Amino acid sequence: MDSRPDRGLALSNRQDLDKAERDARSREILIWQRYGPVLYRLRLLFFAVVTLAVAYVFSLIYLTALSFYPGTGVIRPYGPTERPVQAAVEECRRIGPVSDHGLGYWWVCRISVEREGGQGAEAVVGGSIANPGQIGKVVTLKEACHDPDGTECGYGKSVPRVLELLYGCFQIFGRTVGAFFLVVAALYLFRAFVGAPTYFLLLDKWREVKGWPGVRRVGATVTVRRGEDMTLSGRGEIDSLLWQLDDPVQLERPAGFDYAAEQARFAALVADVGARFGCVCTVDAGMNVQDASYLGQLEIPASATATETEIFVRVSNFGGLALLGAERPGVYDDEETRILIAYADWRKVLEVLTNHGYVVLLEDALSRPYDGTSDALRRAYPTYPATWFTRYFDHL
Repeated sequence: MDSRPDRGLALSNRQDLDKAERDARSREILIWQRYGPVLYRLRLLFFAVVTLAVAYVFSLIYLTALSFYPGTGVIRPYGPTERPVQAAVEECRRIGPVSDHGLGYWWVCRISVEREGGQGAEAVVGGSIANPGQIGKVVTLKEACHDPDGTECGYGKSVPRVLELLYGCFQIFGRTVGAFFLVVAALYLFRAFVGAPTYFLLLDKWREVKGWPGVRRVGATVTVRRGEDMTLSGRGEIDSLLWQLDDPVQLERPAGFDYAAEQARFAALVADVGARFGCVCTVDAGMNVQDASYLGQLEIPASATATETEIFVRVSNFGGLALLGAERPGVYDDEETRILIAYADWRKVLEVLTNHGYVVLLEDALSRPYDGTSDALRRAYPTYPATWFTRYFDHL
């Protein structure tokens, strides 16, 4: 029997999952860019608080449902044996509307249990198994003790086997859902602590240690707002991103690169930038860009900017990286670039790039020598070392 169709279906499903995860990561990182580290973390803290609040409400509903169950809590035949006992109801008190029994008002009563052989025990039963109308009376209950000495016992009424099984299934369901809420809240808190780029890097490293497949080549943006400036996140986060996108074999474009789709996205970017600045951008792309790791470059004319400084955006073939700078690559460092480009122009360019899902970088992070995974790139530059700019934004 030929299993190739099954393998093909599995591969297709895996590719669909990878695409879905890449899209999810891209959306999350775009949020990181749009809000910045502080607001992004506050947003996740808010989600964590909401998740814990939902978990608390669910726990109250869960406890309320359990409190309606009149049995001992034993699921036959897996628990201890139940036996009938006589219990005298001594006193009762009402608890509620919110308690460890959930929502509503419940009677919690102290009982005195008479066992065979004249032994006695004191216990407290909840869930309205006993009530004030039974004070001073003797009632018949079921007892299930988890230890030979009879010190850890549960008390309740006789219930059908089907109800016991439903009770057990509901307990499993409730604990699973509760654990799920706690895990989600913990993930929100962890992501708030480390930030989105570092979180995905740690996730991939953990998958590598476990030998699980991961999604490495994903776009991520690290542009944030601080005060009255637009700047970038820490160098460590940028370096992590560059390493994630690196490919030891594919130098010009990553495997699975959709040239037509990326050209269409770049054309839409050019149109939107021109519309925002009220100008016609100079474009270098298509057949003019050959043997390169970047897709194209647009230039906003100096006459359309507030400081009369030409602004360029060069788009890489990898991960939607976009290099933003003044005049042309290699002329100014980041500090000079921030001075030359007006804040209003920063905002317009960054907003358009973000809307199109691009990853915004400045040049300083790319100027250091390339120390990635591609020996082929190192061999191609024997005289002087390649840089990360070469890796993603240059002719090869």
